[in-house]
Amino acid sequence: MGEARISKEQKEANDKVYNAFANKMKASLSDMSKNEAGLQVLRHQLHASGFLLPLTHGTPEGINTQLLLQNESKRMMYLSLRVHMDNETIRRVEMDEIKQEV
Repeated sequence: MGEARISKEQKEANDKVYNAFANKMKASLSDMSKNEAGLQVLRHQLHASGFLLPLTHGTPEGINTQLLLQNESKRMMYLSLRVHMDNETIRRVEMDEIKQEV
């Protein structure tokens, strides 16, 4: 109760704006990943977020919930970018990192 109702026209306008933003982000991230400098920025975000690492680390005292929340917020930062990446960009950023580790 007390929620504002959004008209169908307003919802369609909001969806149109969001879709335009999403398309622009996809194109930007795709362009960014085509040169080595852009890949390095995306890989920095990958590592800074700890996306490829486990969320928790067991200690003798148990799991540090504060650290768990921090790690999850960092992962969400990367995921908010990743959702706009095409498959080729994800491969260049994440899979090349895994190949280098092996």
